Amino acid sequence: MTPEEREANKYLSLMRNTNKRRYGQAYLAWLKNGCYGPEPDRGPISLMAEQAVRLEVNRILGPAPFDVLRPDLAQAFAADMEKLRRIQDGR
Repeated sequence: MTPEEREANKYLSLMRNTNKRRYGQAYLAWLKNGCYGPEPDRGPISLMAEQAVRLEVNRILGPAPFDVLRPDLAQAFAADMEKLRRIQDGR
């Protein structure tokens, strides 16, 4: 577990609202699993509460490397960049 994940877990554990905490934990797990599958359901919390939790978790975790979130897209992007380099070198 990274220091950022520990800090995010600490943030979530300090929440008094059980529904917000559950959503935050589900959102964090979804991020850690590479954002595959449907986004977690916010349940009974408001849209603004959902947004606040997401923003804070994202702030704590910081920007994620592209290949961590979508390895399939990162591989395709790397292949396209390699083709572009070959084309430019061939000039």
